[in-house]
Amino acid sequence: WQSQDPIGYIKAFRYFVNKLQPKPANVFIVWGPAGDRGSIEFWPGSDVVDYLSIAIYGLPDKNITDHTKQESFNTIFRRKYYRLRFAHKPLFITEFGVKGPQEYKKKWLFDAAATINEHPEIIGINYFNYPDSPKAWGDIETPDWSTDPAVFDSFLKQLHMGSIK
Repeated sequence: WQSQDPIGYIKAFRYFVNKLQPKPANVFIVWGPAGDRGSIEFWPGSDVVDYLSIAIYGLPDKNITDHTKQESFNTIFRRKYYRLRFAHKPLFITEFGVKGPQEYKKKWLFDAAATINEHPEIIGINYFNYPDSPKAWGDIETPDWSTDPAVFDSFLKQLHMGSIK
C-alpha cells in the first residue's frame, strides 16, 4: 500500500475505523506501516490509531544471501522508529526474525532483547518462528526464521518481561 496514494489510504483507514464507532472496548486499532521512507505520509491520525506496529527482519533485501550481511535488530529498529516518531503511540513489533546458524541467531536475538529492554514504548513482540513463503523470494533460498527452542528461551530470559506482552 505504501507505493499508492497516501490521501486515499488515509481516507479508507479513517472510514473503516469510524464505521466501528462506538468502538468496542476489546477492539484496538493497529496501524502497521513498513517503516520505510515515506511511511509517515500515510499516518491516519492519533484519533483513529491505538498502536503502531512494525516488522523487523535481519534480511531486508532479497539480494542479500549471506546471513552475516544482515542488519542488527537495533539498527533496523532505530531507523524505522525514527521515521514514525511523530505518531506517539505504543509500539507492537508484529513480526521479526533472523536467518542463519543458531549461534548467529542467538547473538542477533540478544541484541534485539537489549533494544527491546531499552524502549518502554515497545509493548509487545511477535517472533516469526517459521520459514518464509518460498514464492516471495524468487530464485534465492527462502529465509528460515525459525530458531532452536533453547536459543529462543535464552532470548526470552534476556527480556525484562514486566511490560512485554
